[in-house]
Amino acid sequence: MSKKKLHNPLNFFQENRGVNQQKALDTALVQCCLSGDDDAVIDLLQKGASPEGEAYAMAQIASGENFKRPLMAAVMNGHKKIAQLLLDNGADPCGVNRYHVQPIHLAAHAGHRDCVTLLLNAGANANAETSDFNAPGVYKKPFRGGTTPLHMAAKLNRSDCIEELVQRGHADLDKKDVIGMNCLNTACQLGHEESALTILRLSQEKKIAAKSSIGTGNSPLHDCVRCGLLKATKALLDYGVEVNAANPTGYTPLHFAMIQTSDAGPDLIRTLILHGRDIEVNLPNRKGLKPLHLVAFKSDGGEHFHHVHTIEYHMSRDHITLDPGRPRYDPELTCFLLQYGADFNIEYHGRSLLQQEIYNKDDEDDDVILDTILRATDSFEIPYHPSPRDSQVSQILERLTMLKTLFSNPRPLQHLCRLRIRRLLRPTRLNRVGELAVPDRLKEYILLKC
Repeated sequence: MSKKKLHNPLNFFQENRGVNQQKALDTALVQCCLSGDDDAVIDLLQKGASPEGEAYAMAQIASGENFKRPLMAAVMNGHKKIAQLLLDNGADPCGVNRYHVQPIHLAAHAGHRDCVTLLLNAGANANAETSDFNAPGVYKKPFRGGTTPLHMAAKLNRSDCIEELVQRGHADLDKKDVIGMNCLNTACQLGHEESALTILRLSQEKKIAAKSSIGTGNSPLHDCVRCGLLKATKALLDYGVEVNAANPTGYTPLHFAMIQTSDAGPDLIRTLILHGRDIEVNLPNRKGLKPLHLVAFKSDGGEHFHHVHTIEYHMSRDHITLDPGRPRYDPELTCFLLQYGADFNIEYHGRSLLQQEIYNKDDEDDDVILDTILRATDSFEIPYHPSPRDSQVSQILERLTMLKTLFSNPRPLQHLCRLRIRRLLRPTRLNRVGELAVPDRLKEYILLKC
């Protein structure tokens, strides 16, 4: 069934009497391409409308406005039949508007794979770039300079269009826009996991540069962690990206994982540590905060522990809801970090982790963190803490007695061997313990799990 006509060819010249007839024809053609009126497009082309919409385009340019060519109008709304009609009548598959946006940009942006295929078959350039020109007082450019169809598809998570552009159009995955972002940066920054996974899959034969984004300073791995993209995080690590890269405030992806409060948060931490090549779990940010700081201490409700007054946190607010101004107390994650080499000799507001675990424990708290620390060392100096609460005295005396007894006697040989193995492996290699040709029970012992 034919679509309802929005254009009546019998009344066209009467309705446009006294105006530039070519401009009226071309304007009507663009409108009908937008609406998908097949019959009207045929009528207008037969009456002399330009398949390029030249008169309409020139009028828009003269008034300082941007414009859409008929083919752009058709493919952006997925009207493949109309697009084919225009191409058959001589429309240029690479026709541009004033900012060098081409039909293939808009087809990819809108996610119409069939239109992308049609344009590529007609000779469209899968690596076409938009211009960065924007003279004062004219129509604001719709896209950043250097934007390619791949950028467009990644921006709206059009993974099928990404696949078509690369496989059929041989699009360059590492093509960068005017601020140095490629399609992987775009997909990861916006939290589009499907597109990020597609890009990584298609790029296996030819590595793409995973550089930090200008403006935020975040790498694709930062952005995937920030957005809670567990599969994409694992894929990037398997791809071989730098897991220890820091953004301008010194935050590594592991720091970001610590303040990630989505359901994927704990799994992101484990994924980074278990799959990150040569991961450093003790890297501080610019304020000296290590990942362990962010989960090992109980907040005292005082002044902010740290705060990210930079753009990368403000861009993250939809994904990271934890107040980054205070630590949170998570014994399970604290022990996990200690097992993989985190240094327990850290302080928060003048209080060490050992002081907290010996002197400042609530009745419902167990000693799992202290037990893990004892497995990670052969001795430590028992810290002093003044004026414990009366309700804590008996528990504190019990812990102090246990520690003094433990350290007054030689530690077992197997424990010393465990510590020696851990020192040889160093924190950057503890995630490789699973590869050792030893019994699983011994692997668990080396990782302080028993």
